[in-house]
Amino acid sequence: MGAPEVLRMEIVLLGTVGARSGGAEVDVGVRRHRFVLALLALEANSAVATDRIVDVVWREGPPRSARRMVHGIVSGLRSALSRHAADEEVRLVSEGDGYALHCDPLRVDAHRFRALLRQARTADDDARRVAVLDEALALWRGPALAGIAANGVRDVLSSGLEEARLGAVEHRLEARRRLGLSTAVDELLDLHRAHPHRPRLVEHLMLALHRAGRTPEALEVYRRARASLAREHGLDVSGDVERLHLAILRGETEQPPHTAVAVVPAQLPADLAGLVGRDAEVATLVRTASAARGELVVCAVDGMAGVGKTALSVRAAHHLGPRFPDGQLFLDLHGFTSGRAPVAPLDALRHLLGSFGVDDLPGDLDSAAGRWRSLVAGRRVLLVLDNASSDEQVVPLLPGGPGCAVVLTSRQRLTAGGRAVPLSLEPLTPAASGEVFRAAAALPATTGVGEVTTVCGGLPLALRTAANRLRNRPLWTVKDLAALLSDPTHVVAELRLLHAFDSSRAALDFHSRRAHSLLARHAPARFGVATAAALLDVPPRRAHRLLEDLVDLHLLVADGADGYSFHDLVRLHAAS
Repeated sequence: MGAPEVLRMEIVLLGTVGARSGGAEVDVGVRRHRFVLALLALEANSAVATDRIVDVVWREGPPRSARRMVHGIVSGLRSALSRHAADEEVRLVSEGDGYALHCDPLRVDAHRFRALLRQARTADDDARRVAVLDEALALWRGPALAGIAANGVRDVLSSGLEEARLGAVEHRLEARRRLGLSTAVDELLDLHRAHPHRPRLVEHLMLALHRAGRTPEALEVYRRARASLAREHGLDVSGDVERLHLAILRGETEQPPHTAVAVVPAQLPADLAGLVGRDAEVATLVRTASAARGELVVCAVDGMAGVGKTALSVRAAHHLGPRFPDGQLFLDLHGFTSGRAPVAPLDALRHLLGSFGVDDLPGDLDSAAGRWRSLVAGRRVLLVLDNASSDEQVVPLLPGGPGCAVVLTSRQRLTAGGRAVPLSLEPLTPAASGEVFRAAAALPATTGVGEVTTVCGGLPLALRTAANRLRNRPLWTVKDLAALLSDPTHVVAELRLLHAFDSSRAALDFHSRRAHSLLARHAPARFGVATAAALLDVPPRRAHRLLEDLVDLHLLVADGADGYSFHDLVRLHAAS
């Protein structure tokens, strides 16, 4: 890529958020203006929904005028940028129900940074790799997205960038080491103090101290790192650090203990600001996945369409991220995506390998699975497999040894080959439903919303959809919305659940679909196997099997040893 030309307009995200024109700072407004600019620049050339801007900027609860305020902020940003950008150079435009920042992505320093990382990954030699990484790291003027929000919000938005920067620092150190270039011990000490639990920085510091004749200090770094990890996270040091420790003790440190992979993936989506009523489930996932020491841990989250499985898993994954410094990967397997086939295991493995910079991808499933297990052996990697369709899709993607954790979500109850710790996600309670709806609709805490939340059945997807309808109709009241949702023939479509429920039914065979429809139309609110057998005209054993198949896909609720019922929205959909 070489030294960059002087760009007339540049958006700055790697430091205090702002804009520069010809090297001079552009006044883009107060902190909230810079916050919106950062959200749009992070997704340059893609529309960002107004509702998402509102949710992120006013995380503690937006005012009723928030959408109008966003419009005003965008207008101010558009004026500030247009005064300094040439025609078509940087454009802030309305798109659908949102806004988009259109520009060459390289005018946004964060996107230029990632482009340089991709170039470093494919560099022909380590000398070129070091030069490109130097250029990439020189773009940083401070913490990513500085000065736009409270640290908690900023940390969520910038976690991927900060992780990528640390990965670039580590890969630069490794490339320099392979070239025989030393790095100052003081520089490594500063990095280690700032990030004491990153195993590669521990390695580099130990090796540099040892080669500088300071072996006792190198061994003390190991001892402290091991004690700190055990005390704060209940973990042991990585296999690479342990091997280097033994090599130092044996005097066998002339070669690096391993050849590093080219990148450290940090693929987690942004955390959902308004996740409510799931603290216990998040804690369970974090506690279970944190036990990934002596064996592989697989957490399997199941639940009906729209119940919030992905949001829960992403929230837990962000909490878990620091425990898995060798990579956090996220892959949508499209098991129940309407109009799209599930991702084949071989394609999924190629994606995972490519995330670590592997270019010569295997052509068959067994070879790809073996290559994947070899790649992550001895490393601490977190893998989120979202929207899985079956165990057959998931099992080839599992790492082979200890130290890694997998969080998978599905509408089916999966076992991951007998390895999974299950967590079934139920609809929200009435109180939590009210909190979600009020927050999403920007309503006061005292507003009565029971008529709407009852119809939504505790499903976060339905609650947010209904709230957005209300916010988009400033003249409507909650009663107006409740009246709209009172029509049972249209409520599933109004809440945007039609495709989600359709894709669940598509996973059923003919007999199960028939049973689902007949029971939805004719069964009482709560029924047993005998009632189902009579309605379906099948023997009780066959009826029991059909009922359990529906339960496994969360299209029916098991209510006791011999009792079943429908979620109200599922019944309406199945009977239509």
